[in-house]
Amino acid sequence: MKNNLEKTIEHENANWSKIFKAELEKNSDETFSSFWWKDYYDELTGFVNKTMSENGLNTILEAGSGSGKATILLNKSFHKTLLDISPVALEYAKHVANKFSIENINFAEGSIFSMPFNDNNFNFVWNIGVIEHYELDDIKLILKEMVRMCNKSGVVAVGVPNLYSGPILKAWLLKILKFLPGYKLDTENFYQAKKIENLFKI
Repeated sequence: MKNNLEKTIEHENANWSKIFKAELEKNSDETFSSFWWKDYYDELTGFVNKTMSENGLNTILEAGSGSGKATILLNKSFHKTLLDISPVALEYAKHVANKFSIENINFAEGSIFSMPFNDNNFNFVWNIGVIEHYELDDIKLILKEMVRMCNKSGVVAVGVPNLYSGPILKAWLLKILKFLPGYKLDTENFYQAKKIENLFKI
């Protein structure tokens, strides 16, 4: 019998594979679906580019990358690796990389709970919109593995959704109005920032 973590991993893999398969089938040439998404990626990439440049970091792993778009859009001089459990997600990430003419990027299939890399292999390890789908004990395991991937002078970071942001409120509404298309809230947990900070300290 599968435990809760195995069931969550299986669900996330199936759910996001379905989402990225639909995106691949659209085969859209548009780079951003809205000005909001453009601003979102500008804010994310601005933060990471600045952090990496100021600290002399140049190797980055997005662990649980999905589309990998934020990492793909980072400074072209960085050595980038995208890891995801879903081969469909990685196929979509390759599509996104081609769309933005990015070549210095590696794609790896694997689990964020047991990554197929040597210790201390990267100097920036992050993910966005991943950990909130898991229980706190599972997040601790994810962070432990991310720390294992990162060298001692590097940075480990996570991005989680803001419960009160427009897209999350929209996803919450679409969960209620199931007949409308669009991303619907699924397994997200909205943890207090303090709880995530405490896991980092541990």
